[in-house]
Amino acid sequence: MRVIIIHHILWAHYKNAFYEELLNQAKKHPNLDINILQIAKSEQSREQMPLAHLPKYKHQLLFDEVLEDIPKSKIFKKLFNEINSYKPTIVNINGFFTWYHILITVYCKLKGIKIIFSNDSTANDNQKVFWKTILKRIVINISDAYYAFGTKSADYLTLFGAKEHKFISKRGAIVNNDFILKSFLEALPNKQNLKERLGIQTNKNFIFVGRLVHIKNLPLTLRAFKKAQSKTSNSDWGFVFLGDGVLKESLQSQIVEQNIKNTYFLGGKSWHEVPEYLTLADTLVLSSSSEAWGLVVNEAMICGLPVVVSSHCGCAVDLIEEGKTGFQFDYEEEEKLASIFIKIMDNEVNLEQMGKNVQEKIKEFSPITASQDMIDGFYKVSK
Repeated sequence: MRVIIIHHILWAHYKNAFYEELLNQAKKHPNLDINILQIAKSEQSREQMPLAHLPKYKHQLLFDEVLEDIPKSKIFKKLFNEINSYKPTIVNINGFFTWYHILITVYCKLKGIKIIFSNDSTANDNQKVFWKTILKRIVINISDAYYAFGTKSADYLTLFGAKEHKFISKRGAIVNNDFILKSFLEALPNKQNLKERLGIQTNKNFIFVGRLVHIKNLPLTLRAFKKAQSKTSNSDWGFVFLGDGVLKESLQSQIVEQNIKNTYFLGGKSWHEVPEYLTLADTLVLSSSSEAWGLVVNEAMICGLPVVVSSHCGCAVDLIEEGKTGFQFDYEEEEKLASIFIKIMDNEVNLEQMGKNVQEKIKEFSPITASQDMIDGFYKVSK
């Protein structure tokens, strides 16, 4: 059995652990040969970010360029030639990315090649466009199996006619669990020194990790935190912002105008540095108005941090057990978010026990489980 996996950018570090484990698991199957095609090295929005921790798995980089700079016709031609040369039994296509993905899907169908369609999108982060809806429905209906990030991404595919029995996984949203935990534990003894160096004076902290952009819903998060501060006697909680973006100045102005205390902006960090800064925190907050999943939630849970997330984050359905692993709220519910903050700040929940719960829960989403699901899927569709 010969499998081609088509992925769009090599930079996607969260995929590295998955593909590395997938190829490692494949060694147990002598009749399974996997060829991973990475279309481009990076994309425009990540062009300035370093490609830290180069992939260790065997792959083929089709273009050592930024994705948007490559003519789509060249990409299609290259993929077309690779498929004809390799002669796969199965092709795994990641996303409805663009027209060449759709043409490749149709071509594989005509050639009798089985298609596994991977999806991380949800209905929340996609506007309906008539002609795109038609094309997506075509792709979904001619695919032989689906590999979804989670429940919400699976539900999104069902809108286009996906059949339940064709899902080979609904737990594909994974990060490098082992690396994250190892980095966190190595940094933990240095926690106090790091706090002193950064000027963090609060003993307990919420943390946001990500870009400081509108979709992350940060002005509402700050207003809710301010309300919580005014309604609790526990002043020993702060809010750490790990990230950078266009809203930084306006958020800092909001803090001054509304007299929000104990907030710390630490700037943007590379993904592999994040575990060190998670040692500063006790709870992760992700209030996004739209988020396909929110992989930083995985990272926080691996490190034993309970999480507070918007219900519009794809991960909420699969990872949040209310009061056990974290809390969720509608992204517009400022009062609800403030009440969650108060509950945590007033010690009405056992954060230590929740920390144990999240570490157990996140084991369901790991490179090992994800790769096993995929390999089982290969054998399922090849029958």
